[in-house]
Amino acid sequence: MYHLALPKAFLGSSGLGEVPYNMASYFPLGVEMHAVWAMLLGRVGSPRMGEAAAGATLAAFGPLVVLVTYGWARARRLDRTWSALAALAVASIPSVYFVVAGQGVDVAVAGYSALALVAAGRWWATLDSRWLRLIAAAVGFALSTKLSAVALIVPLTVAVLLRGALIERADRSPGQPSAGATVMMGLGSLGVGILLASPWYIRTLMWTGSPLFPLYSTLWPGHAPGWDSGRAELLDALLQVYGRSSNALDYLLSPFSVSILAQPELPRHYEGVLGPAFLVGTPLVIWAFRRRYLDVDLRLASLVAGGIFVLWLLGSQVVRYLLPAMPPMAVAIAASAAAATVDWGPRAGRLLRGLFLATAVANVLVVIAWFAELNPLQVVLGGETRSTFLSRRLDSFPYYETINHDFPPGARVWLIDTQRDTYYLERPYFADYLFGTYTIAQWIRESGNAAEVRARARALGITHIFVRHDRLLDYARSAVVDDANPRALNLERLEMLRVFFFQGTRLVQGGRKFSLIELPD
Repeated sequence: MYHLALPKAFLGSSGLGEVPYNMASYFPLGVEMHAVWAMLLGRVGSPRMGEAAAGATLAAFGPLVVLVTYGWARARRLDRTWSALAALAVASIPSVYFVVAGQGVDVAVAGYSALALVAAGRWWATLDSRWLRLIAAAVGFALSTKLSAVALIVPLTVAVLLRGALIERADRSPGQPSAGATVMMGLGSLGVGILLASPWYIRTLMWTGSPLFPLYSTLWPGHAPGWDSGRAELLDALLQVYGRSSNALDYLLSPFSVSILAQPELPRHYEGVLGPAFLVGTPLVIWAFRRRYLDVDLRLASLVAGGIFVLWLLGSQVVRYLLPAMPPMAVAIAASAAAATVDWGPRAGRLLRGLFLATAVANVLVVIAWFAELNPLQVVLGGETRSTFLSRRLDSFPYYETINHDFPPGARVWLIDTQRDTYYLERPYFADYLFGTYTIAQWIRESGNAAEVRARARALGITHIFVRHDRLLDYARSAVVDDANPRALNLERLEMLRVFFFQGTRLVQGGRKFSLIELPD
């Protein structure tokens, strides 16, 4: 939809410009720019090589985050076994695989967040200003990747203020900065990080009138072609449907729910899978925290991870948005388990190692099941063509092939109620961002007959329509049906829609779900 589609569009236009009707082009795209360079260099060989290079570049953030987790654990003086288990806890999270395999950016946010927390812990313990540079860089890179990285800045700001308060209450050592200077330096590093990321948000502000566009429309409205207040309200409502927490009991049970009940691609179930490792390990961290078995770095890291979780509960509860809390929690869990081994004896240590290894195995089995269901080995090893694989995975792809190969370059396609996987579409298109039936439903409500709808479409230069008709023409699921209206009015609108699609038009290609239609002049 955009992690590879936007780099492809930028290369096609030879510039970092607006991509019409794709609101993701207004997001911070720091990680996607890696894909731009990889795609550009890879295309020296072939377009397919450029595509593979871009995918591999974005996927590389997965092993990098795992290495950061292992290195962090070793830096906290954990042995290789517990450090490896900490890294394995992160590597085996099913949603980590899901994100990196799908060219997502949330794992990159997790990596930058981990670097910021490593530096913050060292700065807290030593007050060495050199660590503030790493905090600034990591915060800047995280914010350049995704706006959700704000969840990192809030607890870090609290940590800086708390560190200054502790200096104020204690006797200062010779040469130690004052509380005010400490707070100013800490907040200054966060400010530098925000400044590093600011070009992305300034760009969006100049284009739309809001640096946060298209999010938080009630706080700061913005405007762009293909977007309006109605769509903004729908987006705000969509972000609230994720997760299960709506009352005090739900919030209390949320650690169990997100660890055990989560499911991929189901908004109510957090749209991802976290697994049981962190549910099992969190009580151990609480125990070690209370017994002061964790050093100051890991106490700070675990508190910030807890703050990220609380902010996540109050926002859109999508598992991948929670990934920045996982590396610090993994290291804190490993350190707590190592402390428990010393406190409770070697037998307890063996039991804990076996328990965490078992949770990782359970997660890996989920990943293997997802990989087997995708079944990419045939196309990778040459036993299946790319076109056959994509047709097997994307039921809209055969229609895209018809559009790309049979339609003239001047054709413009209206995508209605489709997935908008426009990376594979080589012709100009018009589409609603996220809400694929918004325009057609609005036009049907406003028009007196199908001819008016057709005239409006032709006025936009639309020559063809690619529509998922099985939902749109189904009374029980259609976006043009409003339960508040009389049934007769809803049936009249459905009939207008059917006439618009199938009377006086030419069906280029059709099937059970989709229709590719040519509009008359």
